[in-house]
Amino acid sequence: MYLLGVLLGNIHFNKKSEIVSFFNGLTSIMQILIFFLLGLLVNPLEALKYAIPAILIMTVMTLIIRPLVVYSLVSPMKSSRGQKLLVSWAGLRGAASVVFAILVVVANKERGMVVFNIAFIVVLLSIAIQGSLLPYFSKKLNMIDEDGDVLNNIQ
Repeated sequence: MYLLGVLLGNIHFNKKSEIVSFFNGLTSIMQILIFFLLGLLVNPLEALKYAIPAILIMTVMTLIIRPLVVYSLVSPMKSSRGQKLLVSWAGLRGAASVVFAILVVVANKERGMVVFNIAFIVVLLSIAIQGSLLPYFSKKLNMIDEDGDVLNNIQ
């Protein structure tokens, strides 16, 4: 499906902008739904027990691990320092890691819930902190292309 999306995204056809708008909306609704459903699995009082380890993990991932990995992987591509910093900051903001944590719950209920709660808190913190600051860092690093909107190139 991903490759089909890439192929269709590079082909010009009638009503493409309407289709892109529809699927953007559908994607947003599905993301909200999956976070809602995953949130039903979290017991807030239980999750708060793991807030400090989750904050530490998120901080280390954001400030040390992710920049090191991004710099080592992106450096051969001759990317600018600003591009590397922005990709490093983009971070972990998605339901995929929480869904993978569910696999740990299935394998071992007790330990799995610890991993699930920590992963859920890390994702929420990433969304709240990294996600909200991404536009600010994009401007600061001069990484915004005013003419680069994908929807501008759709006919």
